[in-house]
Amino acid sequence: MLPLVEDAPPGGGEFMHFTRAIQWLLVLSMLMSGGCDAASEAEPEEVGSSVNFQVQLLLDEEGLVPFLTPQATLVRVEASEVVGKPYYTAIFKGGFAPGVDEPLHYAWGTLGEGLLMDWTTPADLEEGPHDVVFILFRVSDVPAEIFGASLPNPPLNGDLSAFTLSEQDVMEGDPPITAGVLRVNVGTGEAFKSAENRWSEDPTETNTDTFTDTILLVP
Repeated sequence: MLPLVEDAPPGGGEFMHFTRAIQWLLVLSMLMSGGCDAASEAEPEEVGSSVNFQVQLLLDEEGLVPFLTPQATLVRVEASEVVGKPYYTAIFKGGFAPGVDEPLHYAWGTLGEGLLMDWTTPADLEEGPHDVVFILFRVSDVPAEIFGASLPNPPLNGDLSAFTLSEQDVMEGDPPITAGVLRVNVGTGEAFKSAENRWSEDPTETNTDTFTDTILLVP
């Protein structure tokens, strides 16, 4: 930046004010033209998309938490059997190899009394198919060295896992979905996916809707 004139030359203060005005005009011109480093701005970082994933466990009329097994067997458990239990949730690229491919993002936590898991990924996901995973370790122990790891220990009989039979979210050309994952299509902005424990009192009435974006009891 040009130095300001500290002293007025012979001839009076008018010349000083005129000189300062010229200097400020030059500085303003430099700022507007990008000729001054102070006016330069960093290029904005590219921002992708995010996914909000929610799992809500529901109670029946007796205050129990019902779950179906893959064989459509109905099992009811006390809410105390799921509250405070550790869970693992993650998002992968669609068609990932379970137990082999690393997740794009993941989170561990413990289920609260509201029986709600609410997780939003960072906004850096590319457009296209993604698979989300949710496991609640209701009966199996989670060692300290596993809690917080990018990949969990496999769920055991009596644990809970997200599941769907529906292919409504599988677009043409997308990889198929595997057992224990839910498909979500990421576009621009924030995508949403939700799951809940679905059940039917009569196993003969169990249909695809019952096994769509649900939480099953691992057999």
